[in-house]
Amino acid sequence: MNERITENIVRKHFNFYSEECTIEEQKSSIQKIDKLLKNASKKGIKRGYPEFIISSLKNPDFIIVVECKANIAKHQSLTLDKYDEYAVDGALLYASFLSKEYDVLAIGVSGQNLKELKVSHYLYLKGEKKPAPIFCDELLNIESYINGYLKSPEKFSQDYNALRGFSRELNVELHHHKIPEKDRALLISSILIALDDKAFRKAYK
Repeated sequence: MNERITENIVRKHFNFYSEECTIEEQKSSIQKIDKLLKNASKKGIKRGYPEFIISSLKNPDFIIVVECKANIAKHQSLTLDKYDEYAVDGALLYASFLSKEYDVLAIGVSGQNLKELKVSHYLYLKGEKKPAPIFCDELLNIESYINGYLKSPEKFSQDYNALRGFSRELNVELHHHKIPEKDRALLISSILIALDDKAFRKAYK
């Protein structure tokens, strides 16, 4: 079996959407990504080299990392910690490093032709300790990946928790400036409406 065949299947699939994303192999031209992979070796030494690193042009905080194996028997281990042996395990290892700064979709692909191809997806959100399975068992287009990621329960929960945290900080700040509690909601609503005006947004500073 030849792993290059599996890689070619994946490469051909994503090249079809090259106007929507940047497709890189082994290393990234994005310095932050390359730095995060510095210690992400599947063997526990030195840097990691994912088969594919795919960056969305519209959503720069979301990236896709893909690992391939020729043999479908090497698709995914039961423990998900055989990084060098299994496609999904390796993708999840890289995602765990990249998720320090990004929301990451880890994709494991195995097989030598489209008929037998096995595909698994895991969403590894920034700052989270565990990934969540997502999507079906086939390669999708970039738009479907982005929409599914943005509408996922995991992303909603992440955004909701971030908003709650920001709200607490904002409440403390308004209290510090002696804004009465009864006026704070009105103030924030007014600011949001004002910022929706392009001329105001450019000039307010």
